[in-house]
Amino acid sequence: MPEKIMRSLREESGILGTSYEWLRQQCIAGKIPHVRVGKGKNAKYLINHKELMKMLETEGTRKE
Repeated sequence: MPEKIMRSLREESGILGTSYEWLRQQCIAGKIPHVRVGKGKNAKYLINHKELMKMLETEGTRKE
């Protein structure tokens, strides 16, 4: 089975070991690559895992 390209905040938080709320706030602030699907309270954020990992690796190398 091919690897998923886009993941929900719940899936991604479980993989990364971060909180759902932290990921959500990062999406709202535009700090992580995502797509918002739906309108209003029922909207769902989908995160591109590969792009997020690239971004986090880049952030990690900047701080060192």
